Amino acid sequence: MLNGDTLTRHVHRKCLRILYRICGRQALLPASLEIPLCHDPREHPVCRGGFADVWKTRYDDREVAAKVLRTSLRSNYERIRKRFFQRFCREVLTWKALRHPNVLPLLGVTMTETQFVMVSEWMVKGNINEFVKEDSNADRLGLLGDVVRGLIYMHDQGVIHGDLKGVCFCIL
Repeated sequence: MLNGDTLTRHVHRKCLRILYRICGRQALLPASLEIPLCHDPREHPVCRGGFADVWKTRYDDREVAAKVLRTSLRSNYERIRKRFFQRFCREVLTWKALRHPNVLPLLGVTMTETQFVMVSEWMVKGNINEFVKEDSNADRLGLLGDVVRGLIYMHDQGVIHGDLKGVCFCIL
C-alpha cells in the first residue's frame, strides 16, 4: 500500500510523464512558460556546458541567465524541432516542477525558429567554483551540504542531474 507522500509523488511523476508525451507529440509547451527574451548571440556566452551555452541578459528589469540549447541544424527548423524539442520539453517541464531552496527555479522559456532557451535568475555570486576561488573564507562544507540537499531532493523526485560539475551549482 502507498502512503500519502509516496502516492503524491507517484501521481506527480505520472502526470509529468503524460505531460511530456502531450508536449512532445504536439510540439508545444504550455503558454504560461513562454517569456519574451532577447539575447545577442553574437556576444560570447558567459558559460558553456555539454548541451547548452549560457548568456547573461535582462528580463522584466532584472538580470537573468539564458540557457540556450546548442543545435547544429540551424538551417532546417523542422529537423531541429523534431530532434531537440522532446529533450527540451522534458528538461523544461522537469525543471519547472522542482521546488526546493537548493534548486534554482526556472522562470520560463523562449523559443525561436533556431533556438530553444531556458531562463532562470542570474546568480550574482557565480558558480560554486568561482565563489570559493574569490572567497577564501567560504564555508565549503556548508556549500557542499546545500548541493547534496538539492541533489537528494531531485533524486526523490525521480530526477537525475546528467552533468554534475562545479559550474552547474550557482550561489545566491
